[in-house]
Parts: sequence; C-alpha cells; structure tokens
Amino acid sequence: MCGIAGFIDYNNRLGQNALEAMTDVLAHRGPDASGYTLYNLKQGHIGLGHRRLSIIDLSEGGRQPLSRTDWHIVFNGEIYNYKIIQKELLDLGHTFTTTSDTEVIIAAFEEWGVKAIDRFNGMFAFTIYNEKLQKLWLVRDRAGIKPLYVYEKEGLLLFASELKAFHQVDDLNLEIDEMAVQLYFQFRRIPTPHCIYKNCYKVSQGTYVEIDLQRKQKEATTYWNIFDYTDSDLLTDVGEGEIIQATESLLTSAFNYRMVADVPVGIFLSGGYDSSLVTALLQKNRTNPLKTFTIGFENPKYDESTYAQQVAQHLGTDHYTHICTEAEAKSIIGLLPFIFDEPFGDSSAIPTYLVSKMARQQVTVALSADGGDEQFVGYRRYIKSLKLAAFVQQSPAIFNKSLGYTLKWAGSSGITNKISEILIQNTIPQIPAIQMQLLIPNDLKRLLKQYRPTNHKPVEKRTMNALFAAEYQHYLQDDILVKVDRSTMAVGLEGREPFLDYRIAEWAMQLPLQTKYKDGTLKYLLKKITHQYLPKSLMDRPKKGFSLPINKWLRGDLKHLLAEAFNPTLLAQQNLFDSAYLQKRKKRFLMEQDDTDFVWHFIMFQLWYKRWHG
Repeated sequence: MCGIAGFIDYNNRLGQNALEAMTDVLAHRGPDASGYTLYNLKQGHIGLGHRRLSIIDLSEGGRQPLSRTDWHIVFNGEIYNYKIIQKELLDLGHTFTTTSDTEVIIAAFEEWGVKAIDRFNGMFAFTIYNEKLQKLWLVRDRAGIKPLYVYEKEGLLLFASELKAFHQVDDLNLEIDEMAVQLYFQFRRIPTPHCIYKNCYKVSQGTYVEIDLQRKQKEATTYWNIFDYTDSDLLTDVGEGEIIQATESLLTSAFNYRMVADVPVGIFLSGGYDSSLVTALLQKNRTNPLKTFTIGFENPKYDESTYAQQVAQHLGTDHYTHICTEAEAKSIIGLLPFIFDEPFGDSSAIPTYLVSKMARQQVTVALSADGGDEQFVGYRRYIKSLKLAAFVQQSPAIFNKSLGYTLKWAGSSGITNKISEILIQNTIPQIPAIQMQLLIPNDLKRLLKQYRPTNHKPVEKRTMNALFAAEYQHYLQDDILVKVDRSTMAVGLEGREPFLDYRIAEWAMQLPLQTKYKDGTLKYLLKKITHQYLPKSLMDRPKKGFSLPINKWLRGDLKHLLAEAFNPTLLAQQNLFDSAYLQKRKKRFLMEQDDTDFVWHFIMFQLWYKRWHG
C-alpha cells in the first residue's frame, strides 16, 4: 500500500511544487489517489506527500495525509491487528470517523505516544507529525518490509519510499558514496543503513527516528532487535509434537492476518515448501478457492511451474500460470534501474516482477512466502555455515584468530580467504555474509580506485540462532524484501509477507536448532507441518529457485550490455574502477571461465549509473 514522500526544510526553500514532484514520481506505488499537505512554520517548512493504493477503507476517509487533533500522518503499509487496537482505544474513550488502519495509528499515538509502535503487527513505514509538540517521527517496521530513505544536509531533510523522489528536488546534487559502491561489490547489495548516495541513509528495521523541530535535533531508537531473541533456546524440554502444534497455530494466525483487506487477495505459489504451506493453511478453512500465481519458463531446466500446478490442484486453488519466454525476461532488464533506484544484482527480480505483473490483473494484494528459509533453516548453504559456526563456537578465541591469520597469510583462494576472515572475527553472525561475498577484500582493492577497510563491529553473539538472526537482519532486509517490495509496487500490487509476522521471528529464533535442522533435513519443522496437508512424495524434490541463463544471454544477444558496461571511456569518466582489472574479468568471462555473478552485478551497476547519472 502506497508511497510516501516529504521534507523538513529549515531553510524555507522547498514548497508545494517540490512536494508534489517528490510524491508523484511514486505514482506506481499508489495509482488510486494523491495527497499533499504543506506546513509553513516559523522553524521551517514541513511537507507530507502520499500516493494511495486503496486496500483498507476504500472510501475518501482513507485518503492521506490524514489529520486528527494535533497529529498528521502519511503511511505506507498495513497494520493487520488494527481492529484489536481500535477496540482497545474505543474502550478508552476514543472515537473514529473512518474505518482505516491509518486513523488507528494516530489514535494509538494520542493514547500511548511512540510506545504505540510496540502494539502494531504489520508492515509499515510512516511519518507522523505532532503540531503541538513540534516533533516528527520516521518509523519502519520490525522486519524492514517497507522501505524508508532519508537525505539530510545543511538544514534539509527529505524522506521517501524510494530514492527517485529525491531526484525531483532541484539542485540537490546527489553524490555517489564510494563506500556504498564498495559494499555493493563485496556483499552483492548495499546494506542498511548505507545508501548509494552521500548524506543519505535507510532507516533500519525495527527503528524510529524522532526529530525535535524546535531544537533541530534527531535521535534514532531501535524498538525491536531480532538478536534479542537468540541468547537462549526456548523449548529444550518440550516434545517435538507440541512444538509442531504450537508452530502451526502461530503460522495460521499470522497467515490469516495477512488476508485482511477490502480488495481481492492472492498468493505467489512457487510449489516449494514455504509458499505451499502458506497456501495450504489459508485454504484449509475456506470454501472459496484462493487465487494462486506461478511464473514458469520455456526451458525445463529453470521451470518449476508444473510442481506448483500439482500443489494447486491438490489444494483446490484457482491457479494461474504464466510461461515466460526468454525474450520477455530479457525485456525486463532495461526496467530494473528505474524500479530499484540503487544498484541491485539479484536476477530473480526479473521473474518476481513478471509474476507480480500477472497477479495484478486479478488481485490487488499478493502474499509472498519470504522469510521461511532465514527463520527455519532452509538454504543449502546453511549446512556449511553451521559447520563453521560449530567450529567457532567450540574452539577458544585465541586459537580461532591464530588459525585465521595463518590461513590468511598462506592462502590464495577466495574460499580460504573467507574462512580465515570468519576465524579472525570469531563471531557467528558474520558467517553467512562472509560466505556470500561477491568479492573478497583483495579483489576489491584491485577493482576500485579507492578502497577503505570496512570498520563495522561484529555482533558478539555465539549461539547458532544468531547466524539466522544475521540473515534476517541483512540478507532478508536488503535483498529479498527490496526485490519483492519494488517488483510488486512497480505494478501497483501490494506484496505481503506472512512469514514475517514478528511473533514468528521471536519464536523461531528461540527454538532449538534440532527442531529446524534435523538428521540432515533442512527446514525440518516446516516440512513436518506441510506434510500434514501435502504428500511428501509431491514436495520432496531438488529446489531450483528463480534462476535464469544469464551467462548464455551475456555471451549471446545481450553481449552489447557487456561491451557498454566495460567500456574503457565510460570507466575513465566514472573514475571509480580500475579499467585494466575489469578488462581481464571481461576476457575471462568471454572465454567461458565462469564469472557470471560478478559480470551481472557489474552490468547492473552500470545500467543503474546510466539511468540516473548518464
């Protein structure tokens, strides 16, 4: 639901035109209506802008910005438990003039102040302003499902759902942050709170920023942190059957919350365990068939649509499949730089966009099934992660660091360097990120004109669940959720994440590892639940995922993208990269020494650069 944008301008420079331009460039997020409110205060100008995708309360009462007493809000997202909160507020004497969850947010702030956030179960990014207190809050949900960018420099603060809003402000001069470029090529994404531009940042998951307009001061507060739930196992003495029953009950509650809407709702069904379980639990008590959507591919090597069709047939859903041609998939590449704003290298954005586009023809809301892997141990790469974590956990710190430095001195391969870094850091949460590095520091030094060691402090947690908390905080927030939010919103579809109810996260992070990964079986707990609704013979198969023949394309009819991205003249103009090093990587790729991952990420960076700075 929706896109938000606005500003605090202590210099009184920005006005209605800037507010409307920032807001309207987000029309794809909210095609149904727009709203803008400008407050001319003695401290400066405040602008609140909103683009609406009507989901709850389709009447004019759902329009934003919404004002009530001294409070004013622009809100992107949904509060799924808003009716429960509303009843509590009614009992306390509050009255309501709309049926929207947006008004419930304001009333909750009236009653409990910023502590109201603790009561919200949902996905949200909102800006709420109190005229009497002269304070403004920027708030992001616990998982970071909904985006919130901030620019701040010389008395001007901008906020928006997407960076493209900032490009609408005249004379802003957005400068590329070299550290963000470095992080992109190291971790395949730009990790929160970093942003591709200087003076910009992303509000982190589970965080709000409070701004005192009179004092011109701000303070960020983390109101929820996934790592707080990883220090001890929750149910070490409880039987497996009880854990399965309790987990299924919690999942059912969370999934049903995500069905709250005044418009049609569907489900992305890949045929894998997570999306099949979401569909099964939601369909079991419904007489009308749910609408499910699958994207397939002409090439059977990458196609899982037949599996999804079998699951849909077993569960009795109203199923839709779109078989994507190679030409159609390739045509999406040129759209990605506008959709994503920042360099984004996950190629599964292509099928995610296509399935969103298909679903939007039938529904306004679609449930995705992200977060199951991170919370319930689903990725095959976790097997190696857990082995490394067990070694780190069991060995003395001095031994780990000594061995790490020895390997660093003696080793030359990327794998050896990654293992040495894990041992030197001697902490479990960093293991997945280090394993998944696109480029290790030695290669970054060769790629970049300017290289600076990253000075992040490792999270000091040594439990196994801390490994998955790190994935929740980083990979999920900065890759998976970015992909789903931008892909769905690009076509005016609201994507919801039933596995990312914070109650599930808190529960999963405290469960003993053996309930989630047992006897070599990944996602053991979710599989046990799923097999109650779908035959094991139907579900047990190798996972393909959304993969595409990128290497074939780039050596074939998309070879021009390779030539453009690695063009020495462009590289000299950018003054970011070492051209000689890049020509070697390009040559290696063309000689079919597989370097596809790096080449694709580099091309996506260059396409982004061309779209916004070319």
